[in-house]
Parts: sequence; C-alpha cells; structure tokens
Amino acid sequence: MSRDLLFEIGIEELPSSYCMPAVEQLADSVRRGLADLRLSHGEVRAFATPRRLALLVTGVAARQTDFAEEAMGPAAKAAFDAEGKPTKALLGFCAGKGVEVSAVRRVETPKGEYVAVTVQHTGKAAGDVLASMLAAAATKLNYPKSMRWDDGDYRAGRPVRWLVALLGEEVLPVLAFGLTASRTSYGHRVLSPSAVKLATPASYLEAMRAVKVLADPGERRATLVKQIDALALAAGGRVVADDDLIDINTFLVEWPTSFEGRFDAKYLELPREVIVTALREHQRFFAVERDDATLVPCFVATRNGDSHGLEVVRRGNEGVLVARLEDAKFYWDTDLKHKPATLVDKLESVVWMEGLGSLKAKAERLQLLAGWLAGQLAPAAADAAMRAALLAKTDLL
Repeated sequence: MSRDLLFEIGIEELPSSYCMPAVEQLADSVRRGLADLRLSHGEVRAFATPRRLALLVTGVAARQTDFAEEAMGPAAKAAFDAEGKPTKALLGFCAGKGVEVSAVRRVETPKGEYVAVTVQHTGKAAGDVLASMLAAAATKLNYPKSMRWDDGDYRAGRPVRWLVALLGEEVLPVLAFGLTASRTSYGHRVLSPSAVKLATPASYLEAMRAVKVLADPGERRATLVKQIDALALAAGGRVVADDDLIDINTFLVEWPTSFEGRFDAKYLELPREVIVTALREHQRFFAVERDDATLVPCFVATRNGDSHGLEVVRRGNEGVLVARLEDAKFYWDTDLKHKPATLVDKLESVVWMEGLGSLKAKAERLQLLAGWLAGQLAPAAADAAMRAALLAKTDLL
C-alpha cells in the first residue's frame, strides 16, 4: 500500500523573495531523494508562506523496489590461486557483497577475465529510509542570506522552530536544526497561535485553514487578487497591473485581508511614476487608476490578519504614506527649481573617485560610451542617449 507524505519546516518569517525559491529547492531535492531511494510516488505539491515551507507527496510506495546489482570483482588470476582455490582478494570481495564464493562467475571483459556476481538487494520499508533523506533536504537549502542561531551550527534563511513529518498517520523521526519532527504545527501567529495536531497529510490544507493559514500560495494569491480588484472597483478604478507586487504581497501574509486607503488629491500633481513608486517600493501598496490611466487618490493594501481593528490599520498606513509623498513632493519641487543642464558644470566640484576625476568627467565618459553604444544598436536614439548620460548625475547635487 502507498501512503501520502507531509513534510513541513516551521520557520520565523522569511522575506517574501525567499519563500518560493526555497520550497522549490525542497521539492526538487525530495524528488531526487525519492528516486535515489527507489520509492515510487505521485504528485509533489509545494506550499509556502512566510512561516512555513511544506511538501505533500501523494502515493509514496510502502517499500523500496528490489533490485539486482551486477558487481565486478578482481581479475580472475588474482581471485584464484594456482590450485583454483579462492584467494584473500576474492574472499574479501564476497564478504563485502554478502555472497558466497559459489555465487561468483567468471566473465570476459576487454581488460581480460574477471569475476563478477549478481547481488540481490531487498527494499526496506519507506518509513525506515525517509527520515534521513528529508533531514538532508531541509538542511541543504540555499538562501540569499542565511542566519545561525542557538548553540548549534544551524543555518537557514531564518531560525527554524518546528518540523512536521508524516507518512500516512505515522510520524517520521526527522532530526534537523536540533529539532525532532512531530505531528504538531502552528497556526497564524496572531489569529490562532496555538499548536495544531495534524492527523494525516491529506488533512493538511484544511487543518491550516482552520487556524487562519492559507498554506497554498495559489489559493492565497487568488484570494488577494479578488480582494484588491473588488476594492479598486469600489473606489472607481482598477488596480495598476503589477504581477510582481501581487507575488510580493502573497508571500508577506498567511491570511490576507485587503483594505482601501486614501491620500490627498493634491499629490496627484506629482508625476504618475513618482506616486506609483512611493506606493509600491516603500509600502507595497497597489495604485488605483481610471480607464484613462489617470490615478485615483487612493491605494489598496493587504494586512496579515482579519478585519479586526482594520480602521486603525488603515489610518496608520495612510499616515505613513503621507510622509512618503511629502518626501517625494519635496524632492520633485526642489528638482524643478533647477534645470539639469544648468548643474552639469557644478559636477566638476564633486570628486567621483581619487585618480579618476570628478563626476563631470565621469558624466562626459558616460556620454561618449552612450553615443558609441547607440551607434551600434539604435543610431536614431544616439542624441537622446548622449543627452541622458550627460544629465544623469546632476541629481547627486
């Protein structure tokens, strides 16, 4: 009989960009591990949130498949003495392979006559071999930056706090990061922080949903998109298309609840790019636009939680955004007081790097390089490219 396998790594909040690469590594490693262990299986599903990386593997075989190994031993002349009796070399080979001397046969090879034997390997129970493979897969994950914690030499993107490993209803004793796997996971950090006992791998997604965790990133993303689209429509527009920002928000939360916020229409005097950047890069907010691509003075954001206290959250986010937009307005208004072309000569007074001249010298070199590149790739754009290169450093003043 086959059984489903669940493996979950409970971890302190990972940066959003770490989540999917890490769980994809884990899935690839487990697939290879199952193949090396000769354990057939069905679908491998990967789940990731900021606090957990998990795999659900369906239909893992109960035992490894048996296989026959063709093992080549020493040369025949070294395996038997002048009287045809087995030598120490042959006896050692047979002992190493766990076979009797009588099982050995002579074979002809391009290098001469050798002895060989067919070794029958009987598969072990899946539960006896999976724990060490899962531990190796977990501890070998690579992250852009890793941390160490506690007294052991443990390394991961963030400290690991629990492990779950189930083969059917059986707990696998996976040892990693100074922890032993169990059937105990944990829910949403705020909404349902208590421990939850997992009965079987198949119950994982529903058990997590009951403790306010949407473990499936596809479901979490779809929920988030539905929420932000509805809020943008109610505000009189649509969300500015940004798949990357949707992905970022998907992996910032375990239980998404989106909300709309407002800002003063006076900030719409700023260029669209300035406003969208302030919303996106600093706050991970979604901008809202009308059909004619003009912006609506509002934003849509997502919190990791439910609707409790949402008005306080909204006001807090609106306050932070005002500070961002005021900064942007200050720099924009200040920049408009001076045309970039009038600042080029002032770059002469700013040293770029000792021995390599001023920022003006650097800008002039960039101007030449831009002209040469444009000549190779897009001659019609040469004048604009050279102009942009010359002006590009004036903002540093």
